[in-house]
Amino acid sequence: MFFIIPSGFGKWIGLFIGMIKGGPRGALLGFLVGCFVDSIFKTRATFNYSSHFEYDRAERPTPTADALADAYRELGVEPSATDDEVRQAYRHMALLYHPDRMASLDEATRRTAERKFQQLNNAKDRIYKARGMK
Repeated sequence: MFFIIPSGFGKWIGLFIGMIKGGPRGALLGFLVGCFVDSIFKTRATFNYSSHFEYDRAERPTPTADALADAYRELGVEPSATDDEVRQAYRHMALLYHPDRMASLDEATRRTAERKFQQLNNAKDRIYKARGMK
């Protein structure tokens, strides 16, 4: 019989079956075999608990013009800015909103800074991808 097991669950199924069949040693062996099976049958989609499925960066579609305009606005630069200006603007904004700099502040401010920092990273990724930068 052949069962289709979602990627990433083989190790846990192996752990469970190994525990039932052979106790702690069987659980360890089942977990290792499950990890091996997962690595063989790994799919391109990886589960991300916050946003369901996230696909590999290479397969993401090219950002649209509106998304790029939003990304430039997020970094505070014009679309005609040079690559160095974009890098400099990102570094400046990242320094302002980096979560480590907000560690001594209250929880709500830290969460806001983390969200803003994530938005900056996403904006930078969109611009870098559109421009072919690394």
